[in-house]
Amino acid sequence: MIWRKLRCRAVVPLTVVLVLASACTHLRHEQTAAAEVPHATHQDLPVLMGRYTGVLLCADCPGIRTELSLYVQGAFREPATYVLRETYLESGNGDLSFTTTGRWTIRRGSTADPNATVYQLNFDRPGQIRNFLKVGDKELRMLDGALGELPSSLPRTLMREKLENSV
Repeated sequence: MIWRKLRCRAVVPLTVVLVLASACTHLRHEQTAAAEVPHATHQDLPVLMGRYTGVLLCADCPGIRTELSLYVQGAFREPATYVLRETYLESGNGDLSFTTTGRWTIRRGSTADPNATVYQLNFDRPGQIRNFLKVGDKELRMLDGALGELPSSLPRTLMREKLENSV
């Protein structure tokens, strides 16, 4: 009987010690694994390349006030993501705003110029692709789905805003 009491008193503390040792080993493994994961560098984070604004063509309203923000990332400043805010002016319910995001890329060539630089939004979403011709450093001009230019009489231009922190 005394032997059982002594054995129970010894088993409980031994069990507690084993559980704590196991927890410490697990914690040490998690810390080691976390230390092995490389930290994101500044070059890995998207950086605002430019913000373009203007009023674009609308089929059933006076125009679409548009703000397009293009982000790049990496050491070579490759296209990454965009944020597009569009406000349909004087629609039946007043001005209606929508914000969309996605990926963008740069492609070469338009219908009129095989060397043109075209910024293509939603290149990874067939049926939702939008094309903008880069005209100098300050202007983007909306193109049609076949990469052709719209008539100059239509609102089709976005102008680059001067920003202090863009690349």
